[in-house]
Amino acid sequence: MKSPRTIHPLAFELMQYFYGTVHEPLIHAYLQYDGTIDEQALIRAVTASIAYVPLLECVFSPAPLSPRWISRGFTGADLVFVESSSVEELEDRTNAILTRVLSIETDPPLRLALLHAASGDRLCVVMSHLVCDGAGLKQYLYLLSQLYTSLLSGLALPPVRQTIRSARRLFRHMRWPQRLSLWFAKYDSLQQSESLRVPYAGDPAHPLIRTRSLPSDSLAALKQVAHAHHATINDILLAAYARALAKATGESHVSLPCPVDLRKYLKESDALSICNLTTNYVVTVDIANDTPFFDTLRVVSSQLAEQKTSNACLKSVLLVEFAFRWIPFCFMKRLFPQLFTIPVTSYTNLGLLDAECLRFGTASVTGGLLTGAVKYSPYFQISVSSFEQTLTLSCNLYGTASDCATADAMLESVISELTTLL
Repeated sequence: MKSPRTIHPLAFELMQYFYGTVHEPLIHAYLQYDGTIDEQALIRAVTASIAYVPLLECVFSPAPLSPRWISRGFTGADLVFVESSSVEELEDRTNAILTRVLSIETDPPLRLALLHAASGDRLCVVMSHLVCDGAGLKQYLYLLSQLYTSLLSGLALPPVRQTIRSARRLFRHMRWPQRLSLWFAKYDSLQQSESLRVPYAGDPAHPLIRTRSLPSDSLAALKQVAHAHHATINDILLAAYARALAKATGESHVSLPCPVDLRKYLKESDALSICNLTTNYVVTVDIANDTPFFDTLRVVSSQLAEQKTSNACLKSVLLVEFAFRWIPFCFMKRLFPQLFTIPVTSYTNLGLLDAECLRFGTASVTGGLLTGAVKYSPYFQISVSSFEQTLTLSCNLYGTASDCATADAMLESVISELTTLL
């Protein structure tokens, strides 16, 4: 009997596996449409997408001496699930689908649920973080839209371009002196105070995804504020979150990671990169009870602007690549917590969803969000994504009813900080 095809796992994929100690390594997308999506065309499109992203037909085997991806020959029929829902049950069904856990060792690394509803179909997408990050998930959804529309229209499929997987592609255009200089670059790792923790009990049996949205007029006004203060919307969001954390925890010294999409360093700007290519900048700000918002914003914006002018963040990528290349997997299991910092309190901005790139045939997307992993206590994260002129904050955690109220309160606190600027 022929042995199944195997694929060697790369550094960033293995790192996401180890992050499984603090959260389920899954990322999520929710898309709402104004019409109906054809089930069979969707299944065919997902099957076609595997040629671009071969990991989608695999399971992950964390064997101590030889971890690997193992092909199970999954097709769209294994990855797409179809359900129907009444208007009354729609929110509960959506939450149940999005919070359903995938086993990386036995399940396909993608679950795409097509939810039929009278008001229009929904797509609920759960992707293994071992396969890609938030920007990679957006690329996958855009690719799926192309494939679906081509199949439905009888057009030729886009040429197969297998996705980039390796972070080493970031350094392909660099000369050796440039690479060597990165080893000596100043890159501050995150140091968080023990007291910078949002207190919640946690309950591993109850996953929660909580959201709050800013309406379009508020987002437009915030863009004007950002422009007036030579800042970005992301600067304002991070400043608001830092201030909300200071109030919730009583910790005035706030240090947070700010994700940076490393795709900007790829020489091939149009390359398909459905993979993990994210590291972090670090922002540290002191916030007293009477600190004005714009003082906080000035510090956050200044620190991020300085880090954006440097490629020092690539040093962390070199360290990850070096560690996973030379330290055996079985030893890395024990060494990972000592070698790499996993921030207890974090932030991520998953960016803008492009409505035009998410059309499925004649069905147009009318709403959507991306959100990150569901965290175990005491880990806490707020995710941000936007669709057209609506910005959505989300907080995902395993928790009790009281913890749900805590997550809601934090989201409301960030919104409150933002509305003081309007």
